[in-house]
Amino acid sequence: MSHRIGLATKLLRDLPFRAGAELAARIGYRGLEVFAVPEHFPGDVRDYRRVLDDLGLAVIDFCTYDVGLAESGDAEWEAAVERFARSLEIANELGAPMVRAWADRLGRYRITPREDHIRRAAHYLGRMADRAAECSATVLLETHPELTRSVEAKLRLLRLIDRANVKINYDPANAYLCGEPYGYAATSRLAPHVANVQIKEASTSLPTREQDDHDGTLRGGGTFDLLLGAGDMCFAPVVAALRDAGYAGWYVAECHRTGLPSERIASHEYDALARLLTTAWAGRRSPAPSSGCARTSAPSSPCRRGRRGSPE
Repeated sequence: MSHRIGLATKLLRDLPFRAGAELAARIGYRGLEVFAVPEHFPGDVRDYRRVLDDLGLAVIDFCTYDVGLAESGDAEWEAAVERFARSLEIANELGAPMVRAWADRLGRYRITPREDHIRRAAHYLGRMADRAAECSATVLLETHPELTRSVEAKLRLLRLIDRANVKINYDPANAYLCGEPYGYAATSRLAPHVANVQIKEASTSLPTREQDDHDGTLRGGGTFDLLLGAGDMCFAPVVAALRDAGYAGWYVAECHRTGLPSERIASHEYDALARLLTTAWAGRRSPAPSSGCARTSAPSSPCRRGRRGSPE
């Protein structure tokens, strides 16, 4: 099977967007996940679209960084809905069928969500979804603290939103660093709602390297600053569960490794991800929770486990 492998553009921030897109196409990526980061997102969206069309690259989704406001009031949410409408306009110009939205502030405030937080987020995310439906777009909610942290939290929020065009952007590494299960059983429960998958490495056995205090996934320690295959992640059960559920969407390389040229990172992640998908897809169906993991760097070795969380 030919897998749909994409690249997150935030990995290409050391290059002009045309050079980055040309690099991605040359390596073999078939699509780009466009991140609205200042260093890379172009001033004229039409220029970006022309470059991608010229290179035959699909736009997978448009990832905004306008965090959600579950802990805030109606006035803040109303403003967020209007900003999201602008994001939908940009996505439409890009040709992106999916747009990222956020339920809360990504765990940056160390609070346990209250019932009113959850229901307020569901109400306004539903409003955003209705706007998205007007232009046939899908709203993506990413695995992240707190309102989309666990499988149960994600499924409950989806039920409360109750819109067919709201789906999950599944990030197993985020779940892992949050101490949540992410393997075959957990992925199988989410699979019917997954519309995009991000693949990056993580480790809880290494010290935190990132300095972003806004990322709640790093609150308990650990790091994403790794090439695929150099950490604790065990992706084979994730891919197997998605395969068994009939998932045919994108797998996006979203490596957070720093200190290396983006060309080297992008090339490594493509090769490692392609190898991982080929190996996991060919494996037996419905692996037992205790089964080993085909590592990207050494397919025959069992996966390592960190001190928090596990594939299952």
